[in-house]
Amino acid sequence: MMNVDKKKIFSLLSSVSPTVQRCGECGAQARSRIYFYLLVVSLIATMLPHPLLNILSSLAVLISVAAWAIASVMRRSQWPVVALLVAASITSGCAGPIFDKTAVPLDLLGAGDQVKLGTVEGVGVFGLGLDQVTAEHAIEKVGIKKPIAMLNVRGYGLISMAKVQVYGE
Repeated sequence: MMNVDKKKIFSLLSSVSPTVQRCGECGAQARSRIYFYLLVVSLIATMLPHPLLNILSSLAVLISVAAWAIASVMRRSQWPVVALLVAASITSGCAGPIFDKTAVPLDLLGAGDQVKLGTVEGVGVFGLGLDQVTAEHAIEKVGIKKPIAMLNVRGYGLISMAKVQVYGE
């Protein structure tokens, strides 16, 4: 039989296998991909019309950006996608209430000149801060005793806006 030294076998195998440094680079690339996909999915989820989902996905955006920054693994090719999604999320949260000019025609309400209009508007960041923009606050604001119609326009994104209008007597 051949006399083979274990150290020689180990050195031959280690010479053809990836080095520790190269495996570390592979791990950084994998982490970069995970952070990137978490950020993309979270930014898309911030635009879905559900308040709790907006808060949770906004927190996921903050966590993934922090982890990405700490790990310093963001590639230059990923910046445009992230910037586009951040812009889309902010636009989706603000565009609806800013550009909505819907109004309830007063003659359809059937109350004539006695119609009062209560309006409440608000801005929220990361899904928080819009809890005071409700129909109840609009009713209390102008002293409406009998609500007739309500208009509720909300946007969802990293920065969200909401507008509630209540018509009544």
